[in-house]
Amino acid sequence: MQGRKVEVAFVDGEILQGSVLGYNPKDSGFFLFPSDPKSNNHRVFVVNSAVKNFRYLEDQLAQKTRRDDYQSLVPDTGASF
Repeated sequence: MQGRKVEVAFVDGEILQGSVLGYNPKDSGFFLFPSDPKSNNHRVFVVNSAVKNFRYLEDQLAQKTRRDDYQSLVPDTGASF
């Protein structure tokens, strides 16, 4: 898979995960490469007006990993950060 991993939620309730090479919400749309190997789609053109929510998946994973790594270095005192 090329590009950045994303999840796209559409106004009709459908959710697709895959990768994109570029995304600009001001453009008319973008190409998404679905991550599901059983999908009958190799590439989907997503029209931005049909998108309810767009998020990068690796950004959240990277943030979670950094936070978990940091917390593993701190003794558990019951305090939350």
